[in-house]
Amino acid sequence: MTFKAYLDNIQAKTGKSPEDFFVLANKKGLVKNGKIVAKHSELLAWLKSDIGLGHGHANAMILYLRIPPEGFNLALVFFGFYCLSIGYLVFRSTFLPRIVGVLMAIGGLCYLTNSFAYFLAPGFAASLFPCIQVPSLIGEGSLTLPLIVIGVNVQRWKERTSAADDWRS
Repeated sequence: MTFKAYLDNIQAKTGKSPEDFFVLANKKGLVKNGKIVAKHSELLAWLKSDIGLGHGHANAMILYLRIPPEGFNLALVFFGFYCLSIGYLVFRSTFLPRIVGVLMAIGGLCYLTNSFAYFLAPGFAASLFPCIQVPSLIGEGSLTLPLIVIGVNVQRWKERTSAADDWRS
C-alpha cells in the first residue's frame, strides 16, 4: 500500500484530512510554533486512543506530520534521478536485458514528472499520481524480477571483468 493510499484511507475512515490532524495536534499541544514537539510514542498513543487509528495508519499520519508533502516530493526527485541512472547503467551493461534499463528509466521519468508537477501544479499532480504508479511499478519490478528469477549473465560478467583486468595490467 502506498503512502498516499494510507492517507486516503485515514481520511475515508475519520472524515479528516491530513491537514486537519495537524490542527488537532496543535490544539492538543503536540505542536508548537508549527513543529512537532511530542515524542513518537505520544503521537502514536494520541492517534490510536483519541482518533481510533490502527498502528500502521497512525505511523503513516505521524510521518505526514513530521515530513510535509514537499519533503516527500523532493525526495522523489532524487529517487527519480536514481531510477534514471540505474536504467542507463542497466541498458549499457548488457548483464540484464536492455528492456529492463528502458523500463527503469521510464519509471524514473514518471517519478520526476509527478514531483515537478506537484511543485508547479499540486492539484494536477494529485490526479496524475495514480497514472504514475503503474509505469513506476513496472519499471522497478522489471529490475527486481529478472534479478530474482534469471540472475546476472555470469559468463558475460567474467568476460567483462577479465577484459578489465587485462586492460589494467
